[in-house]
Amino acid sequence: MQLGNGRWESTQFNSRLQPTQIAVGTTQNATDLLKLNYSYGTTDNNGNVRSQKITVPGITHPFMQTYSYDALNRLESAVETQNLSQREIGVRSAILRYYRSRDPRFEYHAPRPRIPLDRSHYVPSKK
Repeated sequence: MQLGNGRWESTQFNSRLQPTQIAVGTTQNATDLLKLNYSYGTTDNNGNVRSQKITVPGITHPFMQTYSYDALNRLESAVETQNLSQREIGVRSAILRYYRSRDPRFEYHAPRPRIPLDRSHYVPSKK
């Protein structure tokens, strides 16, 4: 599909209609601007993304993100690896990582949420 800025977006799907690749390029079906590859597992595909590979121009080694889930399919951990360096990650976009890799002033530290496990924060509405 051609975007308003003249770039082209393309998506590939597996047999379960889950996106396995989302890409942006300068021509139709090209992947020269951004490529996101998704893996869901082979024998235990329950819909959870197991890994994501992020490829952007100008970066020699792509980012590889791996995700693990608990028994209730809640995200338990996310780890990003690039060129043999590994770190736990928060939620952030590939574009921010791209600019941070070019200029350290774009450093981003995601806050670590603290959720008390001993009580609920649900407050019913008053009517």
